[in-house]
Amino acid sequence: MPTISHAPDSGVWLLTTPHTSYALRIDDTGAPCHLAWGPRLTPAEAEELVVPAGEAASSFEGRPAVGEELPVDGGPRYGTPSLQIRYEDGSRGFEWQPTGHRVITPSHGVSELHLEFRDRLYPLRVALHYRVRDDTDVIERWTVLRNDGDQRLGLVRADSAAWSLPPLADYRLSHVTGQWSAESQLRREHLPHGETVLTSRRGIPSHHAAPWVVVDAGDAAEEHGRVFGAALAWSGSWRITVQRPGRTRGFHRWRRPRGHLRATRAGRGIHHPGVRRAVHGRRVRRGEPRLARVHAEPRPAAWT
Repeated sequence: MPTISHAPDSGVWLLTTPHTSYALRIDDTGAPCHLAWGPRLTPAEAEELVVPAGEAASSFEGRPAVGEELPVDGGPRYGTPSLQIRYEDGSRGFEWQPTGHRVITPSHGVSELHLEFRDRLYPLRVALHYRVRDDTDVIERWTVLRNDGDQRLGLVRADSAAWSLPPLADYRLSHVTGQWSAESQLRREHLPHGETVLTSRRGIPSHHAAPWVVVDAGDAAEEHGRVFGAALAWSGSWRITVQRPGRTRGFHRWRRPRGHLRATRAGRGIHHPGVRRAVHGRRVRRGEPRLARVHAEPRPAAWT
């Protein structure tokens, strides 16, 4: 069985799959933050990854651009946010305030973690969902948002998840493109600094692009090398952005009145030391600089 454990004193959550662990915690500001993604850890080992937040290297830097499980707009954040809100009074941004959590077993061999938050001022609720299974190392993540107020709000951007990657010697991006009679052509490209955007606006699955990416250090093959992959469980329009330093993310616009619920499509992430074999990877320590992040999100053409 996949396991989900919690250490209340440190705020650490540990998700365990057959060969890997994924650790996160709620920090002192209430924000959900990434700790580790790699080989299996015990709860005690996961708690050892928590280190006191050090002073910023520069007053110009603000909060690190990577590390939050879902980077939000607002405060001293200068990276591209995964969640952008526009309220009717012109305000924007989101401040994390934890409100609860749930661990459920929807079916045999499947476990889910739901982390629940609200904004500290506005009646917007955000829930981060994680699903692990006992027969795979794939981790599914998605986000649910609910407007509990009387005013309408605009959601400019809502990503399924943010996948933080560890420091690598370099970063290579693999994806597929194509056309009629030449479908699914593998492209492998050096990942430049800044944002690299992959997208499809056709509204249906097509041969010209597919909503998945793989990132490695440029030396991975089928039997060796560390590989990180992300894919969208979505067949419509989509957008994926790979940012160095940053995240792979997606984008769409929508508006919802009071009481309406919006759930993003599931984003799936997996870490392999090789493409064919799912074996242990290296632990990512909180103190290391995370130089890339993987995100993906559906991009519906319209909402009613």
